Amino acid sequence: ESVAAKLAAALGVHYYDQAKTNDALWANAILSRYPIGAATPNDLGVAIDVPGRRVFAFNIHFTDFPYQPYQVFGIPYGDAPYLKSGAEAAQAAAKARGTGVALLVEDLKAAEGADAAFVFGDFNEPSHRDWTAATAAAGRHPFAVEFPTARAVEARGFVDAYRAVHPDEVAKPGY
Repeated sequence: ESVAAKLAAALGVHYYDQAKTNDALWANAILSRYPIGAATPNDLGVAIDVPGRRVFAFNIHFTDFPYQPYQVFGIPYGDAPYLKSGAEAAQAAAKARGTGVALLVEDLKAAEGADAAFVFGDFNEPSHRDWTAATAAAGRHPFAVEFPTARAVEARGFVDAYRAVHPDEVAKPGY
């Protein structure tokens, strides 16, 4: 049962329960102090009625299985095989979350030309900006991985807010 309505009432904000069943949602809701408009076709985002602005909020929750960091580090998680290279990890991530990412990419089209659009939620995948050769050399993981999910979002013009503020992934790790 969603607690979004109760939470929104307690906070005095608007809410939208993302009720569709697909590979990018799992018990999701969007809360906003501004009125919420129409949902995108796959239910991953909504228009937010900010006076004088065209704004969208996208909230996703991709699958956590198999989880590539566990596969890379040899941590058992179900029957997921261990991975020995960055290429294997990137391929496994694309296979695990590719369908959900495709749904997001499709829904992001609704925000084209918007004044602002935000993507948040649970990617269940590290960023390629954190699994670099520099962080591997610092001993955080065994090798760099070009994780595909954040790359797909960035390819549509979005910016990793944490890395924009903290560009040095060794000095300011993104966990």
